[in-house]
Amino acid sequence: MLKTSSSSLLTGLLLACFFLLLFGLALHPPLPAPSAPPDIFTEVPYSTLIKQVQAGQVMAVNMQGDALNALTRPGWSTTSVADAAQMSSEVAAFADCLPADVTGCFGEDEQPRFPRTRLIFTRVLEPELPSLLALLLGHQVVVNIVRVYAPPPWVPLLWKVAPLWVLLLLILGTDTTKHWEW
Repeated sequence: MLKTSSSSLLTGLLLACFFLLLFGLALHPPLPAPSAPPDIFTEVPYSTLIKQVQAGQVMAVNMQGDALNALTRPGWSTTSVADAAQMSSEVAAFADCLPADVTGCFGEDEQPRFPRTRLIFTRVLEPELPSLLALLLGHQVVVNIVRVYAPPPWVPLLWKVAPLWVLLLLILGTDTTKHWEW
């Protein structure tokens, strides 16, 4: 009798440790690697973006999460009214060219609206955002911030914990009384 109760206690403890381990693994999965930018963008280091902003070469940026794409100035200068109007229309068209949705980077004829050399892409760490925004606005760069959709916090938790509940129900649903001598 004592041997049966101690072995069932040990089995219960092992099962509890197993479920705690699985629960811990489900709550702390490794972070996914950031995806590569779409081919339409030229990926540059963050420091290169800063240098181009300081040199006055950036017209507009779109920020979406930690991804940032920028439209650089064309080779011609803005001395005429026509050039200023064209730059204004380019900035307006660039607002639809988002890091996560590049469909706005193409015209109705499926051709890119801008050459790849004028579209740069980089990632920005969250602590850098305030100083970056101050720099961009200080150099009269048009900034578009696009909200990233995030599901409610309980949805990812549900998907992480649901397999554990299913496993637990399967284990509890099996008839274990016929294996033990009471």
